[in-house]
Amino acid sequence: MLALWQVTIARIRSFLRPKLANMEFDEELAAHLAMAEADKIRDGMSPAEAGREARGLPFVSASWLDLKVALRMLRKSWGLTLIAGLAMMVVIAFATVVFDVITMFGATDLPLDEGERVVVVQTWDADARARRALLH
Repeated sequence: MLALWQVTIARIRSFLRPKLANMEFDEELAAHLAMAEADKIRDGMSPAEAGREARGLPFVSASWLDLKVALRMLRKSWGLTLIAGLAMMVVIAFATVVFDVITMFGATDLPLDEGERVVVVQTWDADARARRALLH
């Protein structure tokens, strides 16, 4: 309950003083970037590299490098790639057929009258719904 009040007060304050909220957000973001930079420096990077890594999107550059290596390997050994792709296609098709057979013979209807017509089954917590209604 205390957290709800804190969030509510923070939202009201940021609504009334949006510049202050933006400034606090910028400070927090800068602190996180500084911590990420310090971690990179501690791992052995130079301060310039650490700043670039902390502020950039390293997963994009790593993914680009992975893609270039994959294309180079594809060009180098295209026969193996073709065989691997066909093998994956066969395994996926086989798994789909097995799943369909298991579903066809193993799936049972719900133990209700006309159970095959039930579209959604969900749990209902009336107490939690009542508490949420009080909060809104």
